[in-house]
Amino acid sequence: MIELGISDANVVDISALAGPAGPNQIEFLWLGDNEITDISALLTYSNLSILNLRNDPLDFSSLCIYLKQIVVNNPGIDLRTTPAFVDIINRNATDVSDLDIFSGHWLDTTCSIADAYCHCADVDDDGDVQFDDFATFASWWVGL
Repeated sequence: MIELGISDANVVDISALAGPAGPNQIEFLWLGDNEITDISALLTYSNLSILNLRNDPLDFSSLCIYLKQIVVNNPGIDLRTTPAFVDIINRNATDVSDLDIFSGHWLDTTCSIADAYCHCADVDDDGDVQFDDFATFASWWVGL
């Protein structure tokens, strides 16, 4: 088990963490309070117990796509993000809880990185939640 912590260091690029030893040996990864936007380097990790990304300005792909894959690859992971991961729509597997999030942001026009693009309800990342977002959201529907 390896614990790696890089906090308050203004780190932006974590691509080096995708190296051959990282994905299988690091169990605790503390990356909060940096300037990290892209977490695609963490997609190959499969042994994480804790991943702290609090207060990092994650981009749309990181918030709405990569985090979900990281959770799938690391069952039981304690994921710490801002906003909280549980409040983000589950792309490609939407259900009633996601509909609740989506409807709570319906017709919002102030979506941005600060609120994870209205918790991923702003599917096309254009700053608002409108019919085009609903059409995509509906195509992901898996029901109850």
